[in-house]
Amino acid sequence: MSECFDDRLPDTFKVRWVLPQNVDCSTFVGRDVFVIAQDIYITFFNLKTNTELVYVADSVATGDGVDVIAGHKTNTFAFAEKVNHGRIFIMNYPTFNIVAELKDANVNRYKGLCMMECELLAGFSGFPNYLVTVWNWRTQQQLQSVPTEGQSNSSAGLRVLGRGLGGVGGGLGV
Repeated sequence: MSECFDDRLPDTFKVRWVLPQNVDCSTFVGRDVFVIAQDIYITFFNLKTNTELVYVADSVATGDGVDVIAGHKTNTFAFAEKVNHGRIFIMNYPTFNIVAELKDANVNRYKGLCMMECELLAGFSGFPNYLVTVWNWRTQQQLQSVPTEGQSNSSAGLRVLGRGLGGVGGGLGV
């Protein structure tokens, strides 16, 4: 796989190699880009052009680590920071422009993200409150935040999500 390296890119994008040891998070961005996230690195493998691009989340501006990631059918992806009370970044691939930055003070850490067909994003938080939070990422509006009654598995969160959003819940695509 060849590298996608350009001297005009900022230092954030000048990582020449990353060897993931444990793959905890992976997704697709569009149909052709497979993504692996580990620690502070998000590695994008474009299967159509056979290129690799690495995003580094190692600062306040670029994100403080990567906890979870979600892809969209377009060139958009989301990731949650790997810190307490972290933000969710919505970004475009391959330019890595920040489209939105979401923050919920009630969430300690995100354990899962899901980008849906439309402009909705669901975030699943962990201990101590296990919230399912739904955002419209384009308007940066938090639509709903529902506690999952202390159940730590994601299926409980999905049941609450479907019940708590009424008519919207059935068509979320999660």
